[in-house]
Amino acid sequence: MIAAIQAFAWSWGLFVVPAVATFVAAAAQVTTQDSWRAAVGVASRLWLLAHGGTAAVGDVTVSLIPWGFGALAGICCYLSARRSVNRSASTFVGFVTTYVAIVVIFTLMFPSDIARAVLVTALIAGISSYIGLRSGDEGVAFRASIATLARRLPPWFHPTAAVRAGLCGAAVTVATLVGMGAVFVMVWAVAGRAASGDVLVSLAPDGVGGIVLGMAQSGYVLTLAVWAVAWLSGAGFQLGAGSHFAPGEASLDPMPAVPLVSALPTGDMAGSWTKWLPLLLILVGMLGGAMVWRALTRHNDGEPVRLRQIAVAAVTATVAIAAVTAFLIAVTAGSAGPGRLQTAGASWLVTSALVTALTLVGLVLIVVSRLSATRHLITGWVGAGKAWFGMGTSDDDEADQCDSLDQSARDSLR
Repeated sequence: MIAAIQAFAWSWGLFVVPAVATFVAAAAQVTTQDSWRAAVGVASRLWLLAHGGTAAVGDVTVSLIPWGFGALAGICCYLSARRSVNRSASTFVGFVTTYVAIVVIFTLMFPSDIARAVLVTALIAGISSYIGLRSGDEGVAFRASIATLARRLPPWFHPTAAVRAGLCGAAVTVATLVGMGAVFVMVWAVAGRAASGDVLVSLAPDGVGGIVLGMAQSGYVLTLAVWAVAWLSGAGFQLGAGSHFAPGEASLDPMPAVPLVSALPTGDMAGSWTKWLPLLLILVGMLGGAMVWRALTRHNDGEPVRLRQIAVAAVTATVAIAAVTAFLIAVTAGSAGPGRLQTAGASWLVTSALVTALTLVGLVLIVVSRLSATRHLITGWVGAGKAWFGMGTSDDDEADQCDSLDQSARDSLR
């Protein structure tokens, strides 16, 4: 409980201090009737928004989560859990429960979507505190406690080697996709630096205003990286009703004057050649397939990989990729402001379907190509082709060799 309260104090303070500094700087230039408590209230709403809540701005409800700030809160949870002296399964449960309870209290103070806030907060605090409690030499006790708890679970709960291989391939695939999305966001930013510079010049912020503007934009960089995954899949995303950004097109209405918005993929980044970018997801699926095959061969320890293992691993990877992609797209969509901006993000159904289909093609290609039966069939076909065109050894020897290879392939398949 103490560790969770400490994590809350760190993360909440990172929002409150800049807000109060901005209020003081503004009050020195403009006479205002508001007090510093108003700045604390704004910071608290923003902190709650980063944990999956919603923020009311006048008559408008903002629900687009700034996942960059959520990651900042996760770092605070990690550091606080790492400093914990008592590391056990009960510590983990107490940390997550206390942190979620604090967020629930904030949702009562500032009316918000409590169900989504609890889900997102449990995800942030759970992953971060788990990694923090496991890290370091002191994490041995926590790992032993988790292992003891896992042994008490029923046998059907423990995943098989094929299921673990499928989950490993799915994790590598999704992580690579998000990394590629981050790379494309940087490419967009470089391509649109001129437009972003013009917007920044027109805003002409002072020192404190520029810092606040930069921090506010950094909170949505991770969200934009997930949108880039939807862009790569071909489904595209939107920032406001009537706009649509996809590899082959970019239709947009007047956008808000924010430098980060000016870095969205338009112009050459929405040309004819970008229509082929979704094929990159097949290469990503091939990387996931390589990880699946590596995990299966390591478990079998020299024994041949069976078709049943491949089928289970492929189904597991497919379900995991579809579920994680749909979740990421769903939690990065919402309302970003009034009017048209009440619709922002991508379609989780279309995006997850395209991502799963394209990556599954690459995964299956790699896994099937590594089977001995497949190699024997390919070798037999090559030998038969050589015999047909009269290449290599004599016809009788070539025919005997092809028959032998075909028999080996049939035995492997059997």
